[in-house]
Amino acid sequence: MKSLSTWKMIARSMREGKAVMLLYVLESLGSSPGRQGFFMAVNSDGEMEGSIGGGMMEHKFVEMAKDQLSQHPEIESSSSIRKQVHDKSAAKNQSGMICSGEQTILLYRLKKEENQAITDIIASLEKNKNGTINLSPEGVEFDDTASDEIATYYFKSEDDWRYKQRTGFSNRLFIIGGGHCSLAFSKLMR
Repeated sequence: MKSLSTWKMIARSMREGKAVMLLYVLESLGSSPGRQGFFMAVNSDGEMEGSIGGGMMEHKFVEMAKDQLSQHPEIESSSSIRKQVHDKSAAKNQSGMICSGEQTILLYRLKKEENQAITDIIASLEKNKNGTINLSPEGVEFDDTASDEIATYYFKSEDDWRYKQRTGFSNRLFIIGGGHCSLAFSKLMR
């Protein structure tokens, strides 16, 4: 599970005293390389894990994260939300990509006191349990009960926003085909 390796990299970096930046796709519209819920981490050594969609846009955000971590090591926490438009004719917030969608990305410098939430996320994922990650200006929180919705995003301002995402496995199965094997398999999975 790719997300587990990202959270483990974050936990290890924090244990080693390295600053870590969390990059999270809060919203994705249209044709966009990074879908809602994609995330990655970059630590102060430049180590990376995960993805927010790749390409030129991801490279730009990784460099932004590295910059913030190296230029201001004394800052314990910071965050910013940036919209990226994947269209070269866009008046502002151009990502440099041409796929015609949009992404809203959070850059969030993790705080030491969020270590327990990170540990809880890892434990939940390792046990194949569902839970809910809550991101807001207050930071990262984890609830071991699963949200009814896969993900929700609310934004009013840089100081008033919320993102909530269910973690773990989705209880959905897509069976392609309608033959006798599919029928038997659907009964078994029910």
